[in-house]
Amino acid sequence: MITKNKRPYAVSYDFWHHIKINRMQRLRTSSWLTLLFLGAALFFAACSQAQNEKIIRLDAEEFASYLAAEKPEDIIILDVRTEREIRQGYIAGAAFADVLEDSFEEKVAKLDRTKKFYVYCRSANRSQPATELLAKLGIAEIYELKGGMIAWEKAGKPVEKP
Repeated sequence: MITKNKRPYAVSYDFWHHIKINRMQRLRTSSWLTLLFLGAALFFAACSQAQNEKIIRLDAEEFASYLAAEKPEDIIILDVRTEREIRQGYIAGAAFADVLEDSFEEKVAKLDRTKKFYVYCRSANRSQPATELLAKLGIAEIYELKGGMIAWEKAGKPVEKP
């Protein structure tokens, strides 16, 4: 009677045990790497969220009521539009720093960081990165006008002309 080997290849127990251990070690290493990657992602997401919590986005009505409630010496109204756009009209009392200029960060760094910043642009596309930069510079309270000057004018709020 011919007996067939149960395993097609006769390989010792030590060989299979070695393969099993190597697989387990690779799994452990990849698990640690996965956990490390997830931890780093969560850390950076939390830092980003903490920074965004400093920025309060307000519609035109809220923005106007907040401005009316503040003392002018306690705030900085920052218009981050181009000079050409400013000529079309701006919010009374605004300081100007074009976010598209290379010197934007320098100009903003010279402003009093202890004050509350009210930031706007034409449509809120440029004020968002500007407010994020202000948050990185350590400004504690930042208010952004949702919809920018377009929303401000649409709400019938006062606009000054140069």
